[in-house]
Amino acid sequence: MGIVTFIEQSELAWLLLWALALGSALGVFYDVFRIIRRATRGVNKSPVGLALIFLQDVIFFIAAAAASAIFFYKLNSGRVRLSGVLFIVLGFSAYYFTLGRLVMLVADAIINFIKSTLIMAWKFICFIFSPVVRLFKFISSRLYAAAKKFYLRVYTRKTLGLYRKLLNK
Repeated sequence: MGIVTFIEQSELAWLLLWALALGSALGVFYDVFRIIRRATRGVNKSPVGLALIFLQDVIFFIAAAAASAIFFYKLNSGRVRLSGVLFIVLGFSAYYFTLGRLVMLVADAIINFIKSTLIMAWKFICFIFSPVVRLFKFISSRLYAAAKKFYLRVYTRKTLGLYRKLLNK
């Protein structure tokens, strides 16, 4: 029994349809990382942020390679077909440039809403606690002034006492 390279047309059609579905699923998986990147835009410029982006890319490509290997093993007896790989890429591209754009528009709107809500909540908290902060600043400035005045009095008395002792000798 040799290597069978012949495949029925119906099997090839199912293989290519499943390859399109796998490519689309990989596009959805990649969108998760894209949403995380967009939500943490300012952090991504630091070395740690760049390392996290690299790690996300490595995770994606390992997952894509594993999914493709399992796909070909299960559906095509382990034989990799170039048409299958091309249809996986086609499915990914079709998702990325159609539904992926829509998903990212919705994700951007949600991210902006959450960010603006958090900023408004922070401003509200600052507004509520601003009288307390002002009171604390007022009390601390008065205490600082009183402590400084007390220190100067004590220092001046000590210094004058030392000078008197020196003069009286």
